[in-house]
Amino acid sequence: MRPSGPVALALLALLCVPASAIRVERLPLPALAKVRGVVPAAPAFEAVAAEEAIVWFDASVSTAQRTALIAGIGGRIIQEQPAYGWVHVGLAAGSSVSDGLTALRSAPGVLRAEPNRVYAAVRAPNDPFFASQYHFNKIDAPAAWEFEVGTSCLTTIAIIDTGIEGTHPDLQAKLASLAHQECVTPGCAPDAPVAACEHGTAVAGLAAAATDNGSQVAGLSWGSQLLSMRVFDTADCNSDCGDKAGQSCATSDARIVDALAFLGNLQNTAAYGRIVANMSLGCLPGFGCAACSVPLQTVIDAALAKGIVIVAAAGNDGPGDDTMNVPASCPGVIPIGATDINDAVASFSSRGSDLANNGLSAPGDGLTSTSLGGTTKGGLRGTSFASPLVSAAAALVLSAKPTATVNGSTNEVKNILRGTADNVGGGANACGAGRLNAFRALRYTVKGTLAGFDGEAKPIAFPNPFRVSQAGLVSFAVPPSLQGSGVKIKIYALDGQLVREITGLIWDGKNIDGGLVASGTYVFQVSSSGGRGRGRLAVIR
Repeated sequence: MRPSGPVALALLALLCVPASAIRVERLPLPALAKVRGVVPAAPAFEAVAAEEAIVWFDASVSTAQRTALIAGIGGRIIQEQPAYGWVHVGLAAGSSVSDGLTALRSAPGVLRAEPNRVYAAVRAPNDPFFASQYHFNKIDAPAAWEFEVGTSCLTTIAIIDTGIEGTHPDLQAKLASLAHQECVTPGCAPDAPVAACEHGTAVAGLAAAATDNGSQVAGLSWGSQLLSMRVFDTADCNSDCGDKAGQSCATSDARIVDALAFLGNLQNTAAYGRIVANMSLGCLPGFGCAACSVPLQTVIDAALAKGIVIVAAAGNDGPGDDTMNVPASCPGVIPIGATDINDAVASFSSRGSDLANNGLSAPGDGLTSTSLGGTTKGGLRGTSFASPLVSAAAALVLSAKPTATVNGSTNEVKNILRGTADNVGGGANACGAGRLNAFRALRYTVKGTLAGFDGEAKPIAFPNPFRVSQAGLVSFAVPPSLQGSGVKIKIYALDGQLVREITGLIWDGKNIDGGLVASGTYVFQVSSSGGRGRGRLAVIR
């Protein structure tokens, strides 16, 4: 059942003033806070929203008393969250967050006061364009699709990010009934199909772009719906997610909490099914990264209790004893690191014990996905783009097994993803449990065991059909049973004529004479010391 306006607004008890663009203030980090694995030469700072705080009052303090107390220090109530027991407070104009917190913490009836911490879309500089979506072969996606493409049971991947371009031809048909929500003003409300910048659109495409439709790129979960939860203000960001003049392209605890709380109302409903929340967000560059805030952890715990899977990018702060970002390091969240085309840990990928104990990695260097203006973009780098691959894999698991648990030590979804990951080296602090293997994850979900999984999958070509005008190369995925020395692939026409023989796993669509093959169906045979296997491939010119 589709939630009505009052259901969504039930999370909001009081809205006194409109929210404005986030202004960032530097607040000294507590002495014991994590500072991205680095001992700073000068005091470290975290990024917080200027003139804002989050406050918990004793239950005996009435709304009128709260309002009067906050007004007494020159502040005002921005929003109340009675479900979680906290109040989003605007401090006196011109006052520092540090002074405001001191005043609030000493006020009668106040149990706790925290800053409203600020986050950014986790970005890294682009490499040159990569035309091939190599990550599908790395994570054995074609073999996974033999088990599940996400259509068995309804799932929704909520992208808590900069917004999804709703008119994109590879995304428009994938959007759920409440396709766009903005959580910039207090609470979440229906939004236009706009994006504050390109980041969220790229993340969405990797997770669940329309697939097998002859257009642009493919997503990992073919059947999942997408839900855009925009937590960035369109007035703050340039198209590349850089700061607009005088603004900060950033979001905050309060906005993320609103988004997760809103999803709690949709979880396991007929219109949305099981929900996976993806957060490719992290601490602002140049600032320290404190531990998970109380309001954020509270709503994460509530979402997990309702059965929502939460996946987050580990961060792009590279090597160090503990360079993990928030929200990835929050308990209950599945943190995701990044690997490259060679299955090495990406140089920029954050490390830490949270990744070792709770997370895994996925390809996140040199990816291709959807972009603004209905286009595609290559060379995407960052744990931001590894995270949606794991979110999509989680959605496939839930589609195959909608009763899978997500909370506590019996978190089946996390345990399946981690337990079936490939060990690609690099160490647990850098790579988590290993690199995602979607085939093994789905094989285990469907069969309940990995015993005898070798040889069950056939060799697969991707993309299939191969549209020469849209994709420059065909990649072949070889199942474990055929992996060995001396790999050769022979491509035949249906009349048995040999068209091409290759010794790698990439075909450019050309015949022995160097010309492009004609449209039609072709048979390919993979042989190695491990055995032989066959498949079919359609070519469209």
